[in-house]
Amino acid sequence: MPLRSSREPVRFATTLRFTPQAPCGPIEPVFPALLRSLVFAAALALPFVVALFAA
Repeated sequence: MPLRSSREPVRFATTLRFTPQAPCGPIEPVFPALLRSLVFAAALALPFVVALFAA
């Protein structure tokens, strides 16, 4: 029973990810890449922000 419940969201995520959408296709991959770059920049800036407040 726990194995099936853990497998269920993965199957839903793959069906949700690979369903063909309407004609606004090329814009969709921009948002995850932008979010990933923002998270990466925040992770790089975090030690400098902490050092600035600690000084």
